[in-house]
Parts: sequence; C-alpha cells; structure tokens
Amino acid sequence: MKLEYLPDLTAEGKYKNVEIERLLRLWDFDHQGARWFQQLLQTFIDKSEIITLPIHEQPEIEALNCTLNLVKTEANHGIVKLQNDAFNCEMNYEGYQHMIQLISPFTTKDSEGYQWLDEQTKSSDIYFLFSPGGSW
Repeated sequence: MKLEYLPDLTAEGKYKNVEIERLLRLWDFDHQGARWFQQLLQTFIDKSEIITLPIHEQPEIEALNCTLNLVKTEANHGIVKLQNDAFNCEMNYEGYQHMIQLISPFTTKDSEGYQWLDEQTKSSDIYFLFSPGGSW
C-alpha cells in the first residue's frame, strides 16, 4: 500500500475546472491490504490510550512523499496540513467508524473503485482518497 500527496491537480492552473485541487491517497493494494488497513483502523479507535497513529511508519505502507498521522479528536476536521509534506487526519470515533464502513467493499474482493475516506468532513481542502489503482 502506498501513501502519496498530490499537491496540485490543476497542473499549475492548466486545468481550470478541477473540483479537487489537492489530495492524499492510499493506493496500490488488494483486498487483503484493504482488510489490513480496516483492522488497523478498528484497533486504533478501540484503544483509548492511543491518540495518534503514524500511518507512514507502518511496515505495510510505503510513504512516497509525505507523512500522515491519524489523530483522535472531538470533531471531524479531515486532513490538516502541518508542514510541507506532513499531515494529520483528525476525526472523532464516529468519523473513523464511518471510514471503516467505507473500506468494507474493498475487503472481500479485489476492486477497481475508489472511496473518499473523509466524506463526513468538508472543512479541509485536501481530500483523502482510498483507491486500489490510485485513480478516482
């Protein structure tokens, strides 16, 4: 599974009608990888002593150009940029539980679809994509 930040989907303004300009994506995985990530999320939200989970440090994740921490918060803020290529995904328990449900279709068979994992938040202009093939 790869983690990648795409900072400019407009190609420096070349594409004018782009709805999503920046995104983080988890991609290049099969149904077993999706199941692993779903289980990782479930363990994270079930353990109250864990507040932050560095996704980029997981052995199953190849961080191509960024870091991403999952952070438990009281509100769903979505992806928050900390520095140039460092990010937090700030969600509450219900937000992460919803994320787990969104991943479910990818865990039973290999799929070519995609899912926006932060669909309950719209406060961030950086979207969080979950896509086996990397496209949307």
